[in-house]
Amino acid sequence: FAILDFECEGCRAAFQPVEQLWEQIEARVTFIARYFALGAFNGEGAARAVEAAAQQGGFEDAYKLMFETQTKWGEQRDPAGDTFRGFAAQLDLELDAWQTAELL
Repeated sequence: FAILDFECEGCRAAFQPVEQLWEQIEARVTFIARYFALGAFNGEGAARAVEAAAQQGGFEDAYKLMFETQTKWGEQRDPAGDTFRGFAAQLDLELDAWQTAELL
């Protein structure tokens, strides 16, 4: 069970160790993610973007991309929607479906 806030610096710091652990135990456990945006400006948008990707089978790639790029879009007071749409395109997601899911 993982509680994720894609804009949380502590969550980003734990990302690599958790990924290493996951590689060792993934055949024995089920990973369940729950989004918990703590109120940072783009945290909820990041969670919506990852969930929209998940609806197209892209959860893992989007999840990794959010943490790997957090220093570029996190802790900003500008909406990161265009950045997240760029991630969806980068991940070869169907953009109309992604956009609809992201807005739900």
